[in-house]
Amino acid sequence: MNNVDCGKFDSAVARCLTNRIVVSSWRATAIFFALILSMFLPNLLLGKSILLVAVWALSGGYNIPPEQYFVKVNLAKSFNWKYLWFIPLIFSGTAFIQFFWQLILTYCHIQVPPQMALEYLSSLSGTAVWQVLLAMIVLAPVTEELIFRHFLFGAFAAKIGGVGSVIMVSILFAAVHWQYALLPGLFFMAICWQLIYIKTGNLLTVTGLHFCNNLFTIGLFYFLSK
Repeated sequence: MNNVDCGKFDSAVARCLTNRIVVSSWRATAIFFALILSMFLPNLLLGKSILLVAVWALSGGYNIPPEQYFVKVNLAKSFNWKYLWFIPLIFSGTAFIQFFWQLILTYCHIQVPPQMALEYLSSLSGTAVWQVLLAMIVLAPVTEELIFRHFLFGAFAAKIGGVGSVIMVSILFAAVHWQYALLPGLFFMAICWQLIYIKTGNLLTVTGLHFCNNLFTIGLFYFLSK
């Protein structure tokens, strides 16, 4: 973290990442491409599972005892329950942003395609549904928070500082969901989660918030569609 500027905001970033695993640029790039490659696997649950192992290996987890690895990636702290109050606030802000984004797309006569993941989910039945729900609601938050909120964020912070890193990671997070109709909302949500992570230094808390968001949006869509 020696290359991270120590301004007011960057000092908070440094506190969040001090004595934690901050991967090199090439490792961060490899982790990101592992995420991209995992999206092309035919089985979503298998893809997320392989990705989780890949993230662990590429971040040097094989050199660290499991209990220490959780500490080094800020997953060892207890969930901070007071941040549950942020869920309706973030959700409302995201909905507000998406409302105006939809108006812009409509005004520009840009057709909004259905969400691919949700459309795919609605076409499944039986055990395949529960496999995909497990992947999207449980494994996706864990892998994405490790990748974006911790590893990519730490790597960017060492190069371009805290503010630039928050913006860059949030852009990447929104982009890899491959849904231009959701880009502003995903970008806003990613910034909120990143700021909470910087404030708390607790990856379990933001992973829990991500889990709650996916549980509500994906679960609600699936069961209402039935």
